[in-house]
Amino acid sequence: MHPVPLEEIDASAELRIAGNSGEILMFSGAHLHGTVANHTDRIRFSVDFRLIHLQDLIHKRGAPNVDNGCFDVEAGFKDLFHASDFSQFQGVNP
Repeated sequence: MHPVPLEEIDASAELRIAGNSGEILMFSGAHLHGTVANHTDRIRFSVDFRLIHLQDLIHKRGAPNVDNGCFDVEAGFKDLFHASDFSQFQGVNP
């Protein structure tokens, strides 16, 4: 399920960023964000890197995670790995 805003959004405060090929955009997943339809004849790719701080995960700190199943404790952490050695993340012991 794709999350949607639960109230009217003030579009006058909207910021649209048009990135060029090879550019990176970094922001918190807690920010309301989206994309626009691709009306060109070229394929557009998006690669997401989602980072977590282990102590924040353990202590349940940070903004609610509404759009990313990778961090779902009940579903497991099958998509996460350690950046230091690329080993699969097994979760945390309470």
